Amino acid sequence: MNKQIFWTKEKCAEEALKYNSRIEFKTKNRYAYMKACEYKCLDEICKYDTKYKVRNYWTKERCNEEALKYTKISDFMKHSKGAYSSADKNGWLDEICSHIKSTYKPNGYWTKERCMKEALKYKTKKDFIKMSNSAYSLSYKNGWLDEICSHMRLIGNMYNRCIYAFEFEDNSVYVGLTYNFEKRQKEHLINSNKKSSVYKHINICSRYCCKQLTDYINVYEASLLEEQIKNEYKNNGWNILNKNKCGSIGGFLGRKTKANFS
Repeated sequence: MNKQIFWTKEKCAEEALKYNSRIEFKTKNRYAYMKACEYKCLDEICKYDTKYKVRNYWTKERCNEEALKYTKISDFMKHSKGAYSSADKNGWLDEICSHIKSTYKPNGYWTKERCMKEALKYKTKKDFIKMSNSAYSLSYKNGWLDEICSHMRLIGNMYNRCIYAFEFEDNSVYVGLTYNFEKRQKEHLINSNKKSSVYKHINICSRYCCKQLTDYINVYEASLLEEQIKNEYKNNGWNILNKNKCGSIGGFLGRKTKANFS
């Protein structure tokens, strides 16, 4: 096909839509670009070019309007570098990209300020790790973690647990050991846990309080202290609701932890 016949004004306009700048158009399809020059329609079909010529074109309003076209941060960066760079430089990025739900963040995105803002969304470090691992990892690497997580409540893990007690008005008590006090408290009260001594006793005496008696400490130390606390309640005249001996922490972990302290 004759090139001069193929590159009509309409075809040139269609081709120009594939590019983000006049320079890109000229570099990637020089023949179509030159034909557009001949037709004197370059300004008409390359309207995007003004974004790269006019100083301070990318105002906050224009950046916001541009960002709304995308559902991924990576597409915003790729297809509208000028708007993205201006928004990032001026600190508008989080606001104008709030509609974008993406786990991907470009290199350099997680500044200390952004990590701090992200951390405020979560109540525990466990949730922070699970929901925003990149921000957590960078905060840990840069030594920001204690500062930006100071509002979070502590929870335990396999190796650190706390002791708690359900105290009933009729002077009955249940003493327990857990890595997550709030979670364990709820587990005792749900209908599906009818085997729980606490759940059963609530049907007898509905007035009670649940207390966290210790911080999260080494699991083996906690297991020994749990039995000691239960005996203190017993010596003070409380009716003990525990069916099993206190201090149970599971077979493998119990053997492993006990060996470390022997």
